[in-house]
Amino acid sequence: MVRSLDISKFDDFSDEGAEPAELAGWREFKYRNQPIYTGYSRSPSLEYYSATASYSSPEKSRTLPDSTHPPPSPLLSSFHSVRDVPIGAVHHVLGACTKIKRLNMSRLHLASDFMIKNSANPSSTQSNSQSSNQSSFEPAYDESTITFVSDVSNSWAWKHSELQAVYANSLLDLIGQLRELETFTARDTRWLSTTRVKRFMKEAQRAGTGVRGLRLVDFTDSGMESGLPWAIKGTREKVESIVGEMRDVLGERTIS
Repeated sequence: MVRSLDISKFDDFSDEGAEPAELAGWREFKYRNQPIYTGYSRSPSLEYYSATASYSSPEKSRTLPDSTHPPPSPLLSSFHSVRDVPIGAVHHVLGACTKIKRLNMSRLHLASDFMIKNSANPSSTQSNSQSSNQSSFEPAYDESTITFVSDVSNSWAWKHSELQAVYANSLLDLIGQLRELETFTARDTRWLSTTRVKRFMKEAQRAGTGVRGLRLVDFTDSGMESGLPWAIKGTREKVESIVGEMRDVLGERTIS
């Protein structure tokens, strides 16, 4: 049973020169069944081999010494130093760990994601099969689990009507439903906004039978601008009072 969950460490990997180490990320995992993105060796030249293509980088790979974590694919070079996580992946974790008391999501960078409608029937969501040897994705294993585009290990194309965009609001809704959550830490988190914090503080579980409810939050240095009144560490009552007196903010425009 998970009582404490800390997913704030994705940006802490560094090599000896204090530069971010380049590691395979969730995109390599997503395309793990496609040989062009995998099948590489861990040599300093960062050589990648597949049945149809090969690549050799002239630069030394900045991977962690003595690490078993694979290096990134050169075909995804623009994401080598990115430490983002798809919303769908975090959604799965929060949906499975319902007994969390302490949650830390500080500095977590979220990648946009989409829910696949009717994912329990894979054939209904596939609009164009790229090849007959591509494996289909697994359907949701129970009714409480959703299948996201980030879960699918193929590069399929979907119709607009087959997808539904998911946003950080869905994660905050899940966190708010954690009955035993007592401490929530989200320092230096850019996707938090006054509107989202206000909604979360209102809907998060309160003390009840056998549970203490949300007691402490830490939103230090969060938000899209510095110095926001609610971006502090404090009790639920203090932060709730502060954000309750503020008007909702969407981007840089204030709405009533």
